[in-house]
Amino acid sequence: MGLHPSEIISGYTKAINKTVEILDELVEKGSETMDVRNKDQVVSRMKAAVASKQFGQENILCPLIADACIQVCPKNPVNFNVDNVRVAKLLGGGLHNSSIVRGMVLKSDAVGSIKRMEKAKIALFAGGVDTSATETKGTVLIHSAKEVVYRRKKLVFFTFLYSFMFTFSFCMKNKAKFLFMLIMIYLFSFYINYKKVVC
Repeated sequence: MGLHPSEIISGYTKAINKTVEILDELVEKGSETMDVRNKDQVVSRMKAAVASKQFGQENILCPLIADACIQVCPKNPVNFNVDNVRVAKLLGGGLHNSSIVRGMVLKSDAVGSIKRMEKAKIALFAGGVDTSATETKGTVLIHSAKEVVYRRKKLVFFTFLYSFMFTFSFCMKNKAKFLFMLIMIYLFSFYINYKKVVC
């Protein structure tokens, strides 16, 4: 266009200065003393931000966002955590079907036949509850068959001891059941102890 770069720089500088002047006039009065728990004040201040992302839907979304934020707002608003407000998208619905749920939303259906329960105690696990396997492999060096027999007897002894303790604590009320379990454990340990060891 035949403009020198210095003229372009001068034009941008003037535009920046004018923008700063206009921004001072656009600041809403009382923004520094806004009540973060007043829904009307929160909605009026977030409309511009929401409209930039969802134009035309700010009148639907802003009241929902304000309600959700006010519900989880701590005593000190500086400590507000944005992760306390989540959005769950459900198939078959639209933006007009949006609503607030105070609590937790699970998108999947219940696995069992129980769909409703009152006064239930619920535990949520973020990870698996199975025993994690070790990453390293252990190696046992055995020099003779006697060591194999000794280790087998030691294993059988501790297995028998733990089984006895468990059975004793479980079957104290029924003595016949306790004696039967004791005999079965003894026979099992006897069988393992005198089983042929392959070296």
